[in-house]
Amino acid sequence: MQKKYRWVGVRYLLLAATTTLLNAVAVDYNGNPIVKGKVVLTPQSIYNGGYLQSVTSPLIVGTLNQSFGGFLTPAPAGTTLLPNFLVGSSDVCKGVAIQPDSKIVLAGVTNTAGAYRYSVARLLSNGQLDSLFNGTGYYVLPGLGTNNNDQCNDVALQSDGKIVLAGFTRTAGAYRYSVIRLLSNGQLDDTFNGTGYYVLPAIGTNNNDQCNAVVLQSDGKIVLAGSSNMGGGTYRYSVARLLPNGQIDLTFNGTGYYVLPQFAAGSDDQCYGVVLQSDGKIVLGGWMKVGGVCKYSAARLLTNGQLDLTFNGTGYYVLPQFAAGNNDECYAVALQSTEKIVLAGYSIGVGITYSAAQLTNEYTLADYQAEYPDQGGFY
Repeated sequence: MQKKYRWVGVRYLLLAATTTLLNAVAVDYNGNPIVKGKVVLTPQSIYNGGYLQSVTSPLIVGTLNQSFGGFLTPAPAGTTLLPNFLVGSSDVCKGVAIQPDSKIVLAGVTNTAGAYRYSVARLLSNGQLDSLFNGTGYYVLPGLGTNNNDQCNDVALQSDGKIVLAGFTRTAGAYRYSVIRLLSNGQLDDTFNGTGYYVLPAIGTNNNDQCNAVVLQSDGKIVLAGSSNMGGGTYRYSVARLLPNGQIDLTFNGTGYYVLPQFAAGSDDQCYGVVLQSDGKIVLGGWMKVGGVCKYSAARLLTNGQLDLTFNGTGYYVLPQFAAGNNDECYAVALQSTEKIVLAGYSIGVGITYSAAQLTNEYTLADYQAEYPDQGGFY
């Protein structure tokens, strides 16, 4: 019987009188979500008029680990405020990854005088900057395109300690997926495309491709996921795959990339998360907007870059609204040990709240009988 993914639940986390947006899930270098022990979060903080990153590592939910951080003053124990990476810069962290030695890699965007650059920092396990990383503990990368707009949205760690950064670059007026690889010491890895970075060719038809997430395959190939503008002001999920040397992988859909079909007529489909199943299939998560209403959405691709039609019969699934009148936006995806798919983000209804949903492949005979009672559960 064909396996079928089903929406099995949603959970809201409501904090009174607050606005809470969930945007990232911390994972270890194998891509596994960190759910026990020390949890690393990267909320955006505003300090002394500039953007500085706060990293909090609680030992128990709701309490700070007093042995972590305390830098810069007056940051309380359990937190770290990094210095501005450049004079007058605004530094915004978008992704986090944990090395096997417990060092913490942070990646995001540095803006100075209107020029945006990829930036990355590494902390020791106690929250101090790691001076072995580029000599300072952080690195603002050189420009990749011609329009001073390079924005890193995610980070992944190779098993050899190299650091993969992914996002997008604006060059010649067009936005393109871009990737950077660093050595473990924080320097550009020139074995990656000969330069340490790669700006991909156009994926969509309207010069606007934005990569939001990255995941690494066991063979070292790099899977990038995001959204591409296909004209008419609408976006679609898009995926690309690179070889370990930084070149496009032409075994992936024959081109190295794939733009998914629209999930509904006139829909705007935005992908923000990607994760790999144990069989290598690629799971994508994000949201779909049509008629002014946003809903969680998910899709799954085969390892060759084609839609997996065993996933909901179409290769994608748009969830129902969590409550009447809601706008539900998914920004993160993870797999449980059972390979159930967890989607997380926020919902705008009565206030703005965390929200989450779970999809499962446990499609049993009882499920089939419930769906098709007139057939007695048999086809």
